[in-house]
Amino acid sequence: MVRRPSRRCSGWGGRGAGPLFLPRYDVQLFLWYTLPRKFLASLEDKSEVAADLAQALDLLGGRAASYAELCWSADTDELLCAWEAEDPSAPGRFRELLKGSGIDPPDTELRAWGSVMGLEEAIVREQVSIALEEAIEGGRLAPGEPGFRRRQADVADSALREPWDETGTRTRLEAVHAERLERWLQHGVARGSTERRAIMDPVTNLLAADPPAVDSADAAVALAPALWLLAQAGDGISLTQTGALNRALVREVAERWPGWWDPELFGAPDREDDLALLCELHGLLRGLRLVRRTGPQDRGDYPRAQTAGRPARAAQDARDRAPRRRRLPGRVCRARGRPDPRRRDGELLDCAR
Repeated sequence: MVRRPSRRCSGWGGRGAGPLFLPRYDVQLFLWYTLPRKFLASLEDKSEVAADLAQALDLLGGRAASYAELCWSADTDELLCAWEAEDPSAPGRFRELLKGSGIDPPDTELRAWGSVMGLEEAIVREQVSIALEEAIEGGRLAPGEPGFRRRQADVADSALREPWDETGTRTRLEAVHAERLERWLQHGVARGSTERRAIMDPVTNLLAADPPAVDSADAAVALAPALWLLAQAGDGISLTQTGALNRALVREVAERWPGWWDPELFGAPDREDDLALLCELHGLLRGLRLVRRTGPQDRGDYPRAQTAGRPARAAQDARDRAPRRRRLPGRVCRARGRPDPRRRDGELLDCAR
């Protein structure tokens, strides 16, 4: 016998447009967050609401009937119990389920969603989720398959480039940018600082405009220090006991780029820390894994050597098993790439100049 759907679930309805009057994304949000977090009821009552919703979806038939499986799924039961018990893992499990469904709008190179959104950004995000659901229902996307995340980002970016309204004067992405910019400008007014907005108003057009094309000559000048340091690392750069660049290299950098250091005022630099830009550049190259540290380790908390495709622990284990003939001073910062042909098993090669 089919029970009559409860009033507790009939008062809730999904949103959407076009053929997706009740988007799957709304059903997921209701079952995995709204129901367990916003309804002041017992776990038994919440489970009954989920069961009633499943019956209502079955009665609707068509695509809505396929959503009923969400109400009966073990993931939904597990998450309802986790939220009820105030399990600290519940928020993470909720985000994991949303991401695994494939219809949660991802961050892309075109747009990263804000943790706090305005009305227009929230609407655009919902429109992107609908576009992702249509792509999955149409067979153009399949969660879990190789290359899914890349194709998902392509669908999301395509939806962001669609017109925001019937006038077609701006895209959804432009609408989000305009709303964010306006909220950013109003932030100072909310704090009673009209002077802040007067200062920031003149730069709004610069922020809203597309970035200018980068001139190749300017790019070569900007990248010259990084390219030079990578070239030096290709043959090996000796490091100090603290892992910093050696004094001779630091002074050569100061001579090559005088704007980084004033020798007439401060004399010759002694340490990497003296040149703030060099220190930032060294950290950037390490963060991008374009250079690595290798050689004898004098301190237990010093970062272990990294090689392409080999974990740090495996590299260290190989060095520990090899017979150690002598302890070489200093360390070597080498560019990532093929192993040095001069390095032999059981020997640490000193490439310092």
